Order: sequence, then C-alpha cells, then structure tokens
Amino acid sequence: MRTLFFRAGVFWAAILSSIVCVWIPLAHAQQTPQQSSPQAPVLVATVNIQNVTYVRMGNTFTISFDLTNGKIPQSQVRYAVLLVGKDAKGVQYVADQEVYPTMLSLGANTKTHKQVTYTAPSNMSGTYQLVLSSRTSSGLPLSTVPIGSVTLTATGGLSILANTCFLTIQSTGSTSTTRYNVLQGIDIASTESLVLHCSVNNAGAATTTAPTYETRYRTIFGDTVSQTGGDKAPISFPAHTTTTVVLVLPKALLPQAYDVLVSFPESNQLDVHYVIQGSSASIVSVSLDKNYYRAGDIAVASFVWGSEADTFPGSRHDNTLSASTTTPPANQQAAGQNTETGLTVTASLQDGTGVACAKPVSQPVLSGAARPSIDLSVTRACANPRLTLELRDPSGSVLASQTVTLQSSTTPAISRTAQFALAVGGVTVLLLLVLGGGLYIQKRHV
Repeated sequence: MRTLFFRAGVFWAAILSSIVCVWIPLAHAQQTPQQSSPQAPVLVATVNIQNVTYVRMGNTFTISFDLTNGKIPQSQVRYAVLLVGKDAKGVQYVADQEVYPTMLSLGANTKTHKQVTYTAPSNMSGTYQLVLSSRTSSGLPLSTVPIGSVTLTATGGLSILANTCFLTIQSTGSTSTTRYNVLQGIDIASTESLVLHCSVNNAGAATTTAPTYETRYRTIFGDTVSQTGGDKAPISFPAHTTTTVVLVLPKALLPQAYDVLVSFPESNQLDVHYVIQGSSASIVSVSLDKNYYRAGDIAVASFVWGSEADTFPGSRHDNTLSASTTTPPANQQAAGQNTETGLTVTASLQDGTGVACAKPVSQPVLSGAARPSIDLSVTRACANPRLTLELRDPSGSVLASQTVTLQSSTTPAISRTAQFALAVGGVTVLLLLVLGGGLYIQKRHV
C-alpha cells in the first residue's frame, strides 16, 4: 500500500495517513515483508507531520513543522522536502528533493518542533507542489503532507528534466532498447549496468561540467554507501539549449535496493531507484517496549523485516527463476504459515555507555510472523537502551542490521542500601524535628 510511494508513478498515492499501517504483502520493489495474514494490517509506526507553515524569500523556503508520535517509540526518523511537478499528460514526478541529515529518535506520545530551509534550484521554471515527507533511514514511510503550490522562474543554470528520463540496461558492452522508469526499482545482475537517458536544459551561458552521484541505502532517506563506476567525463552544454545526455550510472557493491542521486553543479537532483540481484534482507522497523530497564526485567524487542530485494511482482529476477525452475523462492513458499526462512535474527542490548545489559539472543526468523519479537533478560540497570538487530543467512553472513537508541525518561532506581540510608535519614530528620519542636515548646513554657 504505502510502499507504492514513488514506485508506480502516481505520486498522490503516497500521501499517508497520520498512523502508518503496513498491509502485507506490499507491492514494493525493495522487499517482501512477512505476515501471517495478507488481510490484517500491522501497526508499525505512529509518526505524523503537523502544523506546517512556511515563509518564502525568492526561491528559498523556511518551513516549520511538528513531528508528533503516538504510542510506538520510533528511531532513525528523517525528513525531506520534495518539489513535485506535473508533465503535459498530468503525470506527477519528483523534480527535486532535499533530505536533511538530522536523524531523530521519537519517544512515545511526544512532539518535536523542527525548522528547515529549502532552496529550489535557480534553473527550475514552472508551477510545482512543495511537499514535506518523513521516513525512517530504512525507508519505512511515516508521513507525507503537501505544503503548497509554488511558481518558480529560472534565472540560469542547468536543469535535469526529470519527466524525460528513463533507464536501459547494459550487459557485456551492449545496451537493451527496453525502457524502464527511473523510480520503478528495476533489478539488475552484478554484471549489468544501468544507463540513464535524460534531457538537460541550460537556461544560462554555455558551460562544460561533469555529473556527480551519491548512492543511498534502500531509499533517498538511507545512509550514503560506497559505489563503483559511473560516467564522470565532462559534458558540454550550449547556452539556452536542451541537450540529451546518456550516462552509465555507478552501482553499490552488495545485493540490495538503492537510490542514486544524479546532479550537475547547482542543478536539481534526479533520484534513480534500482535493485542489485542476489541474497539480501532488510530490517524495516525496530522498537523496544520501554526506554529504561531494571535488572530482572524482560526487554521485548519487535521488528518488521523484508526478504530479498530482487523478489517482487514483475522483477526480472523472478522471471528468470520461473523460466528455469518450478520451485518458488523461499520467501514465497508456504505463505501465511510460520515456516522457517533459513534466516536468524540476533538481538543485543547495551546501555548508553556501551555496557551490555543482557546476553545476546538468537532465534530463527519465521515467514508467517506478523511482527516478530525477541525477549532479552536484563541483567543490570539499563538507561538509554541501545538495541542492535542483525539478520543472518544460513552461512552466518549479515544481510541486514539496525540499531535503535532510546532516551530514558524514567529515573533510574536506587539501590536497596541507598533506599535504607534515605529512610534512616528521613526518620532521623523527623525525630530531630520532633525533638526540636518539644524543646521549643518547653522553652516557650518556662
């Protein structure tokens, strides 16, 4: 449902409600989340964007808003401003975006006020919708709200015309003629490359410049990861002319879903979403039941996970498998049943100083579990708990990991000895007050 965001070309299907429920299975090119019932929603996040206001100065927008959270603590929260255009056929596309580096941990029933500045590229011209969006760094949609309609006038520079862009696949020196949408999440083998075709408009003086790339883990909200390859040769752009560019894009190093941001100096950023085929998994959401634990407590960690990024309806990888075998992929077998996936999840808990609060726990991951949970026996007081989850394949290789840190709001419990000392001290103070009061009364009656 919500993970159709940006994938099917219908942008406003991405406007999320204030409480995020994930319906399984999700139509997503990045993951196949697991759940026992395909009809039952699983509440995984309660973050909302509210009270949005903005002030405009030229192409610069100062945007203020509140991030509110309900009953589920949420970590790794990021937010972004999107500039959404509409082509001649009425199809909406993302013309530019800026993801802010701040990453938040939101406690249950909290509100955080934020203010950001977004400057639209000087080369953008036309009417656009300004949109504010929030996701976790692993790509879980939280909230998306329109800010308002804005009209921009180009003053010069390069503009990547996002609605003209498409992808082809290059293999062993030859490029296919099949076109793919830049945001559909096409999957490629490690031996293949993606080729980007775009029109770039130059509204200013003639210039020669090279493209730049930045690859993010899973979505534009993810962390920056290593990349290899990509065309870096300078390109000449005549003045006041639209030029067609063809670029071989860089690739990340490991199987998973990625977004690569393509730009030229001072131009808008084009987001290209793709998947590298191979064994992978993802941790979509992680939560702890408390933000402080005492020795003897049971810490309950729950999570939502996704299976192979290259296994989704219409993937090239799935089509290859179906042509060569009648056995479906492991993550598609026994749907709705609590069957073992071959993956193992390991959970470890530390306090804010990095000292272990519990012994690590490992258990098999079941395909039918709606929101798997892990119980950890707490061995010592644990303030500002930090939970780390790892998904491993049968060989022990880590396919995905995520760490969540919560800020304690509960005052740590004092020891029994300290409690006794305080109690004795309290009684002593009380006795002294009584004694002092008696002496005072005696003196008053002498």
